[in-house]
Amino acid sequence: MSSEKIFTKYNNLAEFQRIDGSKIKKWELIKEIIECIGTYQKQIPTIAREINMPLNTMKLAIEYLFEKDILAIKSFNRLNFYYKPVEKPCLLADMFYPKTIINNFTIQKSRRYHMDDFGHASHSLPYNHVYGTVNTIYE
Repeated sequence: MSSEKIFTKYNNLAEFQRIDGSKIKKWELIKEIIECIGTYQKQIPTIAREINMPLNTMKLAIEYLFEKDILAIKSFNRLNFYYKPVEKPCLLADMFYPKTIINNFTIQKSRRYHMDDFGHASHSLPYNHVYGTVNTIYE
């Protein structure tokens, strides 16, 4: 999880109120949500109960995390489960395409094709085919 996705200068301005009346900043709430979910899949009401936050506030915070690609969603019969996606390294990609090759890769030229470059799709068949005739070879 990259910190520049979450921690911006505007996150210190927003404060949310817990059910018991105490206030919490947005970045603290985000940290608590990520710690609460951990490696499990949880619904918004469950997370709200565990963190002691109102449901509407929790919906806004989780929607923000979902937009920033920090949380992912699974839906089962209209039930949405949120989880933290695991970034597993692809061993085959590392073996066949080392970082040095990928970083030095450049596109030398590209070509755009337009519809006028190609022939028309509506054309007659190259042979005369008559429907309803009998093939005398096989009869």
